[in-house]
Amino acid sequence: MKKLLAIVLIACSTASQAQYFQPIQLKKGQQIICATSLNTDTDMGMGTMKSNVGSKQNIRVIDENEKSYILTVGLSSIKMDMDGMGQQMSYDSEKPEDKNSQIGASLGDKLTTVDTFSLDKKTGLITKISQSKEAESGGMGMMGGDGNANQSINAAFFVVPMSKKIGDTWNYTDSLQTTGITTTKTFTLVSRDKNIATISYTGKSMGTVTSEVQGMSMSANIDSKVSGEFQVNLENGTVLKTTDDVDGTTTMDMMGQTMNMNTKAKSITSFTQQ
Repeated sequence: MKKLLAIVLIACSTASQAQYFQPIQLKKGQQIICATSLNTDTDMGMGTMKSNVGSKQNIRVIDENEKSYILTVGLSSIKMDMDGMGQQMSYDSEKPEDKNSQIGASLGDKLTTVDTFSLDKKTGLITKISQSKEAESGGMGMMGGDGNANQSINAAFFVVPMSKKIGDTWNYTDSLQTTGITTTKTFTLVSRDKNIATISYTGKSMGTVTSEVQGMSMSANIDSKVSGEFQVNLENGTVLKTTDDVDGTTTMDMMGQTMNMNTKAKSITSFTQQ
C-alpha cells in the first residue's frame, strides 16, 4: 500500500516566464480547504490492487510581505478503501477505533503535521520554508508527508500569462527536489468565462523516489504520462477545481528484488475558500 501511494503524482505547476494577469491576492488569516478524491488501479504483475482515497487539507495564510504570502499546509482528514492481492483494508481518520489499525499506525502523527511554504504573489512560485519532523519520518510516504503537502499547495494557485489567448499553449518544467521527480507540462488556455479560465495540460513525470520503510531502503523509478484540466479565478489566482489523470510505469527496488507496476490514477480536487 505504501509503495502504491508513493507513485501517485498529481502536482500542478504554478509559474511561467511572461507577464501575468493580476497577482495572487489573499488575506492574512484566510483558509482554503483542499478536498481530494483519488482512485487508482495498479497491475502489480502478480495481481491487481484498487484503492479509493479521500482526503482534506487545510491551507492557511499566516503572514505576508511585499513579495510573498506565508502559508501552512496540514492534513485534517483521510479515508481509504483498498482491495487487492486477496486483501481488503479500510481506514477513516475520524473513527477512533481505526487509530490503532495497520494504516493508522503507518500514518502516525501525520494528521498533526504542518508544513510551511512561501507563495510568490506575482508568479505563484512555491518555495518550502520548513518541514516538520513527523513529515521526515517516512510513514505513509507521499500520501502522509511532504509529497502530499507539495501536491495540494502547488495545485491551489495558478497565474496565467497575460499574453495568452484562447487556444494558446506554453511549456513548464517543474523539478521537485523533495521527491526526485521532474514534471514537464504543456498548458493550453481552453476558455475564459468572465474571470474564470479553464486550462488543460499534458506532460510527463519522470525520476526516482527513495524512502525508508520499516528500516529498509526502497527506490522507485517512475515514468508517467500526466494530463488534466482545471479552473482558475483570474482575479486572485486561486484554483477552483482540478481533474488529473496519471498513466504510469514504476520499477520498485527493495531488498535486492525488483517489481514492475503499471498504474492508472484519477483525482478530482476542489478548493473552498473560508
